[in-house]
Amino acid sequence: MTTTATPRPPGLGSLDRITLTPANEHMLAVAASSMQGVDPWPARKMSEARQLLALGQLAGSKRMQVRELDLEQDLRATVWFDVPVAMTPDSTGALRIQQGAVVGIIYPRVILSIPLPGYALTSLVEPEAGAFYPNLGSSRGQRMCLGAQLPVGIPVVELALGAWSLLAMQTVMLDAGDSAGVMHMAAAEYWQANRDRMPLTREPLLRPDRLPGEPRCS
Repeated sequence: MTTTATPRPPGLGSLDRITLTPANEHMLAVAASSMQGVDPWPARKMSEARQLLALGQLAGSKRMQVRELDLEQDLRATVWFDVPVAMTPDSTGALRIQQGAVVGIIYPRVILSIPLPGYALTSLVEPEAGAFYPNLGSSRGQRMCLGAQLPVGIPVVELALGAWSLLAMQTVMLDAGDSAGVMHMAAAEYWQANRDRMPLTREPLLRPDRLPGEPRCS
């Protein structure tokens, strides 16, 4: 594992105290209107969804946006990040960088009772193809591997933070023999030979200037 380790960002403990914007309150209410399931699953979905929306506000709308939210069965969300995305190198071997990514998150009830494989809950929606990462599937609907396993009850906000870290290459697995797994061998070989290009950005999703005191919402 090659990683530029960052501690769990401060401010996450305040997510429940953030007042959602009217737009986010409306998105949550619309998603909740069709919500199904047996208690306590609906309440858990609401809590996880609210925290995801609050995380977007804490990060700022120019950095993260929850674009779609569905709570009918599983919790499903699409999230946009203003993060650099490594694309397949051109014919000369030069790496291409595209700014911005949309990540799909699926949070099923089963995660509350059993751990799931690290690639089970997040995928790269946009760019649709061509992202070039060792821990990202190379086919359309690229699955994102956030580790060997996702623990029981992992919060949705941790999935969002993990997706940012993977795309920014702040955390990356290059060893094909490791249990966390390499999903794209060509990308692993490229990054093994170009470690000096990692990470693509050192900025965390939650910037320090947004953390002290009462979170600012945008």
